[in-house]
Amino acid sequence: MSGEELRRAAMMNQTDALKHHLAGGANPCSQDDSGLTPLHIAVWNGHLDCVEILVANDWGTDTNTGEHCSSIEIQSDSGFTALHLAVSQTETESGIEITKFLILSGSRWDIEDTLGRRPDELAEDCDNHKALKLFDVEPPTEEEKADYLAMIKEKHHCQTHREIDFSRCDKDKDGNYIITREDKLPIPYGLNMPEHHIFPHAKESFAARREDGASAIRDLVMLLGQSGKNEVRRDRLANNVEYMFRESGTMSWKKGEDSLENHEKEQERIMKTQSITGRRGSVIK
Repeated sequence: MSGEELRRAAMMNQTDALKHHLAGGANPCSQDDSGLTPLHIAVWNGHLDCVEILVANDWGTDTNTGEHCSSIEIQSDSGFTALHLAVSQTETESGIEITKFLILSGSRWDIEDTLGRRPDELAEDCDNHKALKLFDVEPPTEEEKADYLAMIKEKHHCQTHREIDFSRCDKDKDGNYIITREDKLPIPYGLNMPEHHIFPHAKESFAARREDGASAIRDLVMLLGQSGKNEVRRDRLANNVEYMFRESGTMSWKKGEDSLENHEKEQERIMKTQSITGRRGSVIK
């Protein structure tokens, strides 16, 4: 779901929303059914500000392999990188500016699409003479790319890095942790641990209650709080399109019982019922 939010923000040129989702742990490397990342979408729509933000916050998780990677060189189903898409927009002002930016940022020139074309060859096929001139010079050195990227990151970087505790993963016969694709995914915004670790941890805590009952109760209270946050998060994700329309003014909240104020109060009430204090009281009783 986070990838859909990033692609929507990139398409609508919503820079604040883009930064908000990236700061919350959204994955910039997620791809849609055509293999397009948020960066592809921003380039295709000519939104330079969004392109800068996504290049400054490019590291994420490959949705196919679970490996940590950069979104800049990810290829679509047609083999297009962001640079391929930029040069395919025939001499548009935004396309040239984005092409120049991607080159200065260090985008590779040697990646081929499914038809075996590098970005410069695709520019030639598209009669994009302005873009071709940008490829006639020497590519930036590693030092120049690093300096330019440092400047862009200082301006736009907003991603947060959250360490994942692999110690709860199962071990193989040699005692090494078995790390699955899910273990490599970012921790969802609002949670303190990966979703799939919540209930295994609860099971461990329950099993330990005979030895240390107070510790088990504290762990269970914490886990119930995590589950409550997760439930609210999933509800917001499931209804995110409606939230977006309402916040943009396309849809309006009805007066009376369905007002935005009452809705927010209801969400607050749900969170309070799943708070540590409330849950602890019910557990102790």
